[in-house]
Amino acid sequence: MGRSSKSLQAGLSGDINNSLLELHQLEHLDLSFNSFSHIPKFIGSLRRLRYLNLSNIALEVSDVPPQLGNLSYLQVLDLSASSHKLKNTEWLYKLSSLEYLDLSFLDLSEFTNLLGNVITRLPSLFVLQLRSCQLPNSAANSFFLVTNFSSSLSVLDLSRNFDLYSSSIYPWLFNFSGSLTDIDLSYTVLNCTFPEAFGSFKSLQHLHLTYTGLEGGIPRSFGNFSNLQSLYLSSNNIVEDLPNCFHLLAPAQNSIQVLELSYNNISGSLPDFTAFTALRELRLNSNQMNGSFPNKFGQISNLLILDLSDNKINGLLPDFSNLSSLRTLYLERNRLEGTLGEKIMQLFELQRLAVSGNLFDGIISEAHLTNLSLLVYLDLSYNSIVLEMDSSWSPTFSLDVLACSVEIMLSGVGLSRTRFALRRIVYRSKVLLLWKGRMSMFKHTLGLVSSLDLSNNNFNGKIPSEITNLTRLVALNLSRNSLTSRIPQDIGRLRWLDFLDLSGNNLTGSIPASISQLTNLGLLDLSNNNLSGRIPTGTQLQSFSASSYSGNPALCGLPLPNTCPGDWVPQNPPSTVLETDDTEDQDKLITRGFFISLSIGLAFGFWGVFGTLAINHSWRYAYLHFVNYVKDWIYVMIAVSFARLTRRS
Repeated sequence: MGRSSKSLQAGLSGDINNSLLELHQLEHLDLSFNSFSHIPKFIGSLRRLRYLNLSNIALEVSDVPPQLGNLSYLQVLDLSASSHKLKNTEWLYKLSSLEYLDLSFLDLSEFTNLLGNVITRLPSLFVLQLRSCQLPNSAANSFFLVTNFSSSLSVLDLSRNFDLYSSSIYPWLFNFSGSLTDIDLSYTVLNCTFPEAFGSFKSLQHLHLTYTGLEGGIPRSFGNFSNLQSLYLSSNNIVEDLPNCFHLLAPAQNSIQVLELSYNNISGSLPDFTAFTALRELRLNSNQMNGSFPNKFGQISNLLILDLSDNKINGLLPDFSNLSSLRTLYLERNRLEGTLGEKIMQLFELQRLAVSGNLFDGIISEAHLTNLSLLVYLDLSYNSIVLEMDSSWSPTFSLDVLACSVEIMLSGVGLSRTRFALRRIVYRSKVLLLWKGRMSMFKHTLGLVSSLDLSNNNFNGKIPSEITNLTRLVALNLSRNSLTSRIPQDIGRLRWLDFLDLSGNNLTGSIPASISQLTNLGLLDLSNNNLSGRIPTGTQLQSFSASSYSGNPALCGLPLPNTCPGDWVPQNPPSTVLETDDTEDQDKLITRGFFISLSIGLAFGFWGVFGTLAINHSWRYAYLHFVNYVKDWIYVMIAVSFARLTRRS
């Protein structure tokens, strides 16, 4: 094995050297995340191997050697996410000591009996990972009646096998009710009512059934889960009352850490679930919940993530002061009301806050945000909140995303006092923006893309000159505000700018000449202001339509139809038309004369010379003798020159 200059970052490449055979006591071999020509057969001679990781490998020859079946002591085999190709799987069933098998992301669509053989012929198997393997629907049909299942299988992952139906899973799955602790059937095709048999897995700790088409209510047998730690049931058609959900899961109140029921038909109000002391993540978004927060809600001190967005929850927020560990709080698009500032000011660990589309009002000042030093995402849009910031305040956080459009107002101050919104702008490898009704994806400035959208607010005053310090901006939208004064003179410093929308303000003065330096501009809108003077000359600026500058009566120059004072206007248009007619006539005469001259020239030039040589023998002889003389002279001159150069050297 060796490292080429191109593979220093990608890992090892080339051939796997057979010097590995000299490691007679080798038990652990990890070759993952490399690029090899092939997997050599001699790997099967490393008889003491207990751990073999061949995952995430790029191969030139993808065949897996069946000699791997000689590794009788092997306990862990990982072939996942590689370009391996299995021609047969009989060698796999010889690994009688195998406890962990991962074939995720391999194409197993041709092996209709693989799942049955693995489960029935590997008696020590503890973990089976077959994620996204294109398992066929007939994979389990051949062993429905088999009873000698492995009693040790604890972890089963069949997720993202989109052609695997419940008819190929249920008949054998529940035979493992005494051993399975982790089941992941996400993105398979169950498409049925929730079977009560799931409750037979009394040792179950993790259950993933996301996007499986399950219908109906949660089985009453879920009350048998006393050790359950995570339950993922999102994106199904589960119809259940939320208080009843928590009632069914009451036996797991001291163990369950993650509960995800989003994108279902969960109804009812938030119950008092303070008894669920281990709960870390609660995702109930996109359901039909209503009612208000219970009085004791704020006492769930271990909660890290709370997502209640897209429901019909109303009323006031509870006291969040005890939720000191909360990192993510999503309450978007509900019917919540009241003030927000006092509720969030004690959430010291908060990183992401989104409350858009509610009825919140009141003031949020720097005092409410000072403790939120870890905040990176803030969405307050579509509320009636007033941001009141002192001009000297310097925030403790660095926002990646700030959304405060539509109803957010600054309390009588201009944009220059919202410096907290400008300390850090989004840096992403690609950005999807909806701009003036047009969706655009930006990828060409990878790693440098930045966007700032403060449109449709009540910002007033002048555009702060400091905004031109954001030299990595790609999109700047300050449209539909009440901004006055001039456009910053050095706006040309924003060399990466691709979107610039300052429309719908009260900007005055001339367009700065430096704007012509924005050679990357793809969209420009300065319409509906009070700008005046000549539009600066620049390839980009004249390429936009007149609508980009409309609504500025005192603005002139291309591409607008109105000319500027002192511009030259062509005189005597009628004479120009007559002159054009004469020119057209002249063009016709020249065209006719050209063909006549061509014919005469061809007759006299070609036949006058070559015709004479063909007819007159003495002239032809003299001409050929002259050509031969010139050829000999050129040859002699070249030979003499070459000889002189040779002697000098």
